[in-house]
Amino acid sequence: MRRPFFAWVGDIFCGLAAYTLSRWVWQKHGEGVFANLPEELATFAGVYVLMKLLLKALGAARRKSVEAKSARRVLEKAAGRTP
Repeated sequence: MRRPFFAWVGDIFCGLAAYTLSRWVWQKHGEGVFANLPEELATFAGVYVLMKLLLKALGAARRKSVEAKSARRVLEKAAGRTP
C-alpha cells in the first residue's frame, strides 16, 4: 500500500527537526562528534516520536472538523435550509 506524499514529508520534517534539536541540545565545544552519542540518540528518538504523535493528532482533528462540516451541510440540506 502506498503512503500519501504528505506522510513522507512529515517523516522527513520530523526527522530533520529531531536531529537538529538533539545535536543542538548535546553539542559541547571541544568534544568529539560522537562524545554524546547515546544522549543524542535518546533525545532524537523522543523528539521524533513526540512530533509524529503531534502531527497525527493534528491530522485527526482536521479530519474530524471536515467530517463535522460535511455532516452539518447534509443535515441542513435535509431540513430544507440551504446555505
